[in-house]
Amino acid sequence: MATIGEKKGKSKGKSLGFEIPENDTEEMVDVVFFNDDVTTVEFVIKVLMTVFFLPKEKAVKLTFKVDEEGSAVAGTYTIDIAKSKKALADRMARAENFPLRIELYSHN
Repeated sequence: MATIGEKKGKSKGKSLGFEIPENDTEEMVDVVFFNDDVTTVEFVIKVLMTVFFLPKEKAVKLTFKVDEEGSAVAGTYTIDIAKSKKALADRMARAENFPLRIELYSHN
């Protein structure tokens, strides 16, 4: 795998410091947030901005989509990056005593 700035093969997309797959064989997964009656809107927006690097406007829209529809995809990542982001978001939620539920769904 190559990161942005390396000249090894062609990379797919842009990265914010994460590795990018050079081929289409790496498994991609959706990170899905689920609604609950305890986790605050403000907290979900904070997680989407700090862990998933969404701009505030997109984080707010996605949060309200979760609230209205019951769930929404926060992003699609390689399995390793998705697991890392989920773990960080889970730790943040538990530290604040929120039952935020995040699941990973494979494209395969």
